[in-house]
Amino acid sequence: MKNRVLLISLALLLAISVGLVGCDGAQYNLTMAVSPPGAGTTTPTGTTSRAAGTPVNIQATVNGSYQFCKWTAPAGTFGNATAPTTTFTMPAQNVTVTANFVGPLDHFLNYGVTSGAQYIGESLYLEDRFGAVNATVGYAQAFGNPVEKWHGGNVTLIWNPDHHALVYSITCEGEPGEWLVVVENQFGIQALNVSGPYAMATPTQKLKPFHHAPPVALDHSLGYTVIAGEPVNEVVNLYDEFDGFTEVLVIQPIHFGNHARKIHDGNVTEIVNPDVCWVTYLLDLEPPYVGQVQVIDQFSEQTLDVWGPTILSVPSQILHYERIS
Repeated sequence: MKNRVLLISLALLLAISVGLVGCDGAQYNLTMAVSPPGAGTTTPTGTTSRAAGTPVNIQATVNGSYQFCKWTAPAGTFGNATAPTTTFTMPAQNVTVTANFVGPLDHFLNYGVTSGAQYIGESLYLEDRFGAVNATVGYAQAFGNPVEKWHGGNVTLIWNPDHHALVYSITCEGEPGEWLVVVENQFGIQALNVSGPYAMATPTQKLKPFHHAPPVALDHSLGYTVIAGEPVNEVVNLYDEFDGFTEVLVIQPIHFGNHARKIHDGNVTEIVNPDVCWVTYLLDLEPPYVGQVQVIDQFSEQTLDVWGPTILSVPSQILHYERIS
């Protein structure tokens, strides 16, 4: 009997030492981190010791023009991973909790895909401010690369170097619609007649050249053709990972991108930046770049032959929209 009590006591001590049971819980390190560095701060900060199963109040505070995106951690659970103030329940292990922030949306230079694109053929549901469509995804038609822009003495730096996009052709159920959209961006206020949708821009990770992390908080968007819009005729300098382009004439709007909610295989991707849209302009630029990019997104991994750039996508705000037909 005495040996049995001793064995039970030893078993309890062992369980407590590895954190399986215990009166006050095993202690593990909770380390708070911020991505990208300098984008914001967290409460608590640094590394603290917490018992497994303990709910911890956490808060993210933004710096400057950044905005909070979401919390991530390899283990443990969040009360609400997309709320800047929430709770995190400690797992039975050391863990790093990261507050992820994003800066303002970047400009994009778009490169045409000449070969290597795979037919996707997957069905999904897309919903933007104009309505909802069931669509089938076709081929990648363009690759979007973030770009630094100089315009009228103002410099717009690249905020999110990991943000890349593939523009896919899509086939939608029903007839395309036509809308009047009034937008505002650094080129002024413009009234556009747009028709579609005909394409979908999808967040994409670039693997080669210049390996990047997966994009965070980059929305899907539905693409529409601009069938009427006044030229802007502004001169800019553009610098991306591939090259620099000086004294480039921005001619006229040719595409409009509307951020969209997506449902694919039961997975829902909500809109992160609901107040922003894209206006894409034709450039008076002899395409100097011919090369390959290796990318991976929710549909596939592809190695694409690309050329360009030929068009520039500019973050914009919608002031008014109405359906014409």
